[in-house]
Amino acid sequence: MFISTLITVIVNVQLHQRQDTTLFSLTISAHNK
Repeated sequence: MFISTLITVIVNVQLHQRQDTTLFSLTISAHNK
């Protein structure tokens, strides 16, 4: 369920701006740690 949310966010980011992708990547890195 959480994975589905990630996929949705990723798709939305791709549809908006690539700058958001960088912010999203930083967020994922923080969660992985």
